[in-house]
Amino acid sequence: MKRDSAPIVSILVLLSLCLLIVGVVAFLVVTRPAPIPIVIASPAPTPTAPPTATPLPIQVYITGAVAHPEQVYQLPAGSRVLDLITAAGGSLPNANLEQINLADFLEDGQQVHIFTKSTATPTVTPVPPTAIITPPTPLPPGVAAPTAAPTVAPTAVSMPVATMPLVVNINTATLEELDLLPGIGPAIAQRIIDWRQTYGYFYSMESLEAVPGIGPVMIAELQGLIVFN
Repeated sequence: MKRDSAPIVSILVLLSLCLLIVGVVAFLVVTRPAPIPIVIASPAPTPTAPPTATPLPIQVYITGAVAHPEQVYQLPAGSRVLDLITAAGGSLPNANLEQINLADFLEDGQQVHIFTKSTATPTVTPVPPTAIITPPTPLPPGVAAPTAAPTVAPTAVSMPVATMPLVVNINTATLEELDLLPGIGPAIAQRIIDWRQTYGYFYSMESLEAVPGIGPVMIAELQGLIVFN
């Protein structure tokens, strides 16, 4: 009987070990902490800047004292007056560049006029005074003439001297100089000055009609009395 009980004991011990192992494994499975999910955050997409429109070139008309005037030139956007003069071959020696802002920006469809330097204004030579001699009064009949007839000293009469210049520069004249022109009083002279300061210089007789109070009749009276450069 003792020999038959040995295998049974071994089997029981083996079963006990298996149960112990199973229990330990079950315990570890039950007590294992829950897995923490790992989330990989992808970076937010960088916004792409919208494409900027390329500015179109501009076209500007230039007249006056440049090498190639009265032409339309195509320039890049943001060009200045100096760039336009350079494109037109440069300014002439008599160009009055002080009357224009060379650093001013240009706009599409704009016209730029380069004035010339004003020449000296001719003056009126004053007329010398004329001596007027009064003849002696005739004697009545029967009265003898004196031995020495009295003489009358000549009287000097001065002639009026013109004060208005022969030609007035309409773009640089003062209010007093404009007032001397026919048909232009102080009110219209002030309008001409205000118009120059707001819109720029005049370039022809027709451009003067933009000033209130100046019409074709006054334009005809001013012919030959004003210049524009």
